Amino acid sequence: TALDLVRRHCLKVAEDLAAQLPEHAAKTAAARKDVDAALQDCLTAVTGFRFFGGRSKTRQLRHFMDTLTLYARQRLAEEVHFAVKNCYASLAGRLADRSRDLGFCRQRLRSLMENLDCNPADENEDLTGTRPASEHTLTRSPLPTPDAFWEVIRDSATARVILPDNEDDLERAALRFLQNLSAEHWLQLDKELNDRVLVPRGGLQSACINSGDLTRQLALPLLQETSNLLGQHLPIMDVAQILGAEWQVNNQGGDPDKLREQTEEYLQRAAPLLAGKINQQQHTFLLAPASPAGRDVANAVAATFPNIHHVRVPGQADLMFLVEQGPIAQADVQKFLKPCRAAYDSLVGAPNVSPHARFDIVDWSPLDP
Repeated sequence: TALDLVRRHCLKVAEDLAAQLPEHAAKTAAARKDVDAALQDCLTAVTGFRFFGGRSKTRQLRHFMDTLTLYARQRLAEEVHFAVKNCYASLAGRLADRSRDLGFCRQRLRSLMENLDCNPADENEDLTGTRPASEHTLTRSPLPTPDAFWEVIRDSATARVILPDNEDDLERAALRFLQNLSAEHWLQLDKELNDRVLVPRGGLQSACINSGDLTRQLALPLLQETSNLLGQHLPIMDVAQILGAEWQVNNQGGDPDKLREQTEEYLQRAAPLLAGKINQQQHTFLLAPASPAGRDVANAVAATFPNIHHVRVPGQADLMFLVEQGPIAQADVQKFLKPCRAAYDSLVGAPNVSPHARFDIVDWSPLDP
């Protein structure tokens, strides 16, 4: 709106100056006639001897110089007037172009906002690029969404996700975290995003106009930097402390039944897909955080399951029960790989897609004895 007001003001000033140009042209023409008349008087002046000098000739020359000076000043005023009028008209044209650019940027940002709020455009649509006249910006770059990962990890049989405040929904946990941010946090986030994302791309307008794929070149960096900045305000949660509170390992005696029940469930989920027959050579590990809470959980598990080895790992966000794949007999390998024999025989002769991991070995031991 402000840009349009400035453009209208420039157009009005240019029109007013254009209306004054005929008046300046008339004054210039009159001054030019005065110069021609003064010059003619100088050329037709009577010459001859006079006792008191040629005062008449001098007066005519002075009059000619005065009219020439007035003409030059009037001509300069007309040129300046015309130049100022052209300057305002050119400025109005530039502002109109900038207004169209802002409208184009507004359309792209609206489309980007819609893609952030919902699914991206269908792949079957005609993605011919971004057009200034179009209402939506088409793009092939998919937006990262936590929904698919959340659904997969929540339904996984080998992973358990623990959210803050005992939440069981990722969106509610995220909204609760955002509601705890103060106004200073949002101002700092806006400043950091401007310095890290927009400034290297020449500002928001330059990023919208010069970027072919706005999702890949603007939205993804914004999401990545926002995640990094907001991650600095996330509370540090120790997953071992959460499990310790569930098992009551800090209390004297704790809850051995619940600890045993959940540990057996975790070990069952961590069982190898192809279990060997030599069970005594299969090792079980507990990868716990290197924190006091992790040490307490490891000691409680070791007291109930002495065969589980404790490994301290950095970080406080992961705790893993790991069952190592024990030795597998050749008969077990043959039974496991038998359904893959046809696919192996079809690819073994093509070096570019060979299933072998070691190309320096020519003679492989056959699976069949």
